[in-house]
Amino acid sequence: MNAAANTLLFLGMLPSACLAGDLSTYRGFQFGMDLASAAKHAGLDPREARSIHQRPVLLQEIDWRPRGSSASLDTGAIRHGLLSFYGSQLFRIVISYDRDHTEGMTSEDMVEAVSNLYGAATRPNVQISFQSDHAEVAPVIARWEDADHACDLVRTGYGGSYALVLYSKKTSALAAAAVREALRLDVAEAPGREAAAKRKQQEADRAELQKARSSNAPKFKP
Repeated sequence: MNAAANTLLFLGMLPSACLAGDLSTYRGFQFGMDLASAAKHAGLDPREARSIHQRPVLLQEIDWRPRGSSASLDTGAIRHGLLSFYGSQLFRIVISYDRDHTEGMTSEDMVEAVSNLYGAATRPNVQISFQSDHAEVAPVIARWEDADHACDLVRTGYGGSYALVLYSKKTSALAAAAVREALRLDVAEAPGREAAAKRKQQEADRAELQKARSSNAPKFKP
């Protein structure tokens, strides 16, 4: 399949919600919706969400693999989605596409396809976080945005495919600040945690020795 045909195919793969250029939604996911509602929409169990940080604000993520979910969504070429939550509110969606559906498409093909939906793109010379659990970052190929939301096109490290990173600007900034504070607290409290763990281990060792002594001393015969 040539690049032009692939571009037309990719346009057909993008969600109908995007056709209106609405950056606040993606395939029925609405930024600000709670974890339970998002999980239900994706056909997931909210208990599958994992906590990234629990303070100063609870930050969670849940994986969405459309082909294995029970949701009746037109998921097209999506290989994997990552839904991120700040205080149980959806603020970021990362969508990775199957390489088979974007094979042969250049970055310019992708930019043209998404621009047909969102309008003119900017080309900021920046990198963004792509997969938080792997601390992966990716350069932004192009960005579409309004006052409150943005969509970044990036090239992934997995087989040279592409991904869209959609997010709420305000909540993403709050989440980034929360991560920095969580890391600061972890560093500040590390000595105290290490000391407490050491004391706990010492107490356990003493208890084990006392147990052995109570068993061995009465029956010991030199």
